[in-house]
Amino acid sequence: LVIGYLVSIGWRSVNLSFFTQNPQPYGAEGYPGGVLNGLVGTAVLIALASIVGIPIGILAGVYLSEYSSNSRLASPVRFVSDVLAGVPSIVVGILGYELLV
Repeated sequence: LVIGYLVSIGWRSVNLSFFTQNPQPYGAEGYPGGVLNGLVGTAVLIALASIVGIPIGILAGVYLSEYSSNSRLASPVRFVSDVLAGVPSIVVGILGYELLV
């Protein structure tokens, strides 16, 4: 019932201007505005993560498949690859946040 009530109220706000306008401050004309900042920020984060992550992933995969037979670096790279594939991304993100911050 709660979700249905929220959807029925919020559905009236979803239109083209909701996706193309910036958020407005409380009490301003057109409050609450749109979600353009959030959409652009998400696109920028995805682009930056893809620019960094895709080449590293491709290079690591090629290295493991072509050059890993007689290399000392292959075992740690394979282990890290298996850990990243087997652990949920939120756990890796929380661990990275703890180590960095």
